[in-house]
Amino acid sequence: MHQNWTDQHAKQLKNKKEELENLPRFEYPFDEKLKRYLDELDQETIPIFSYGSLLNYESAQRSVSEQTLETMEPAVGFGLKRVFNRDVDISGSNKYNQDHPKERGMLNVDYTESFSDLINGIIMNITKEEIENICIREEGYDLVPIFNIHWDILTDEKIQNYQEAHISTSYTFYAPPEKRQGEIPVDESIFPIKQYYKLVKDGAKRYGDEFLDLWVDTTFLADKETNVKEWEEKLN
Repeated sequence: MHQNWTDQHAKQLKNKKEELENLPRFEYPFDEKLKRYLDELDQETIPIFSYGSLLNYESAQRSVSEQTLETMEPAVGFGLKRVFNRDVDISGSNKYNQDHPKERGMLNVDYTESFSDLINGIIMNITKEEIENICIREEGYDLVPIFNIHWDILTDEKIQNYQEAHISTSYTFYAPPEKRQGEIPVDESIFPIKQYYKLVKDGAKRYGDEFLDLWVDTTFLADKETNVKEWEEKLN
């Protein structure tokens, strides 16, 4: 990753912050506000930035059409920190590790709004009809707007000049440290579900070594301090 590009984008995005603030945010559980927003859109799709299991093509197939899958493109989202603090009840599933009951973390983002923070993921153009399926899949997450840029634009060394037009907006899922339906959806003391961790990491591999390296470098445990490399090394 080219630090000069990162710094340059952060400065430009700070000047565009009002544009992001003017976009609506939607709290889980979703109500008529989201439906009205989608109904009023003059476009048939909404760009969704995914940083977790939807990175994995086979996993994404369970929620969206082949036509939507064809729109998947690697990208970078700004103002985010990726953390394994989404606390899920997996006691009845084959992912449950009875020897390690704290291993129940899935991915989430810390919605920092500091544009020097970035993570990589994919953008898909989700149809209005498919949004409902995605929202059911991402139980407990709010839907929030972010700035993003295409991966190739950020990493292409041949591109010498920054163009503001390269920046676009999308929506991503964020589980806040606030009650949703009577429960707080995050926990800073949990650890990743190993099976889920592998699924997402395998998804990141699809986009090459540099993409995978950035995914690892920008992914942290629930404490928001420990990089997953340290955790993975202790497992081996």
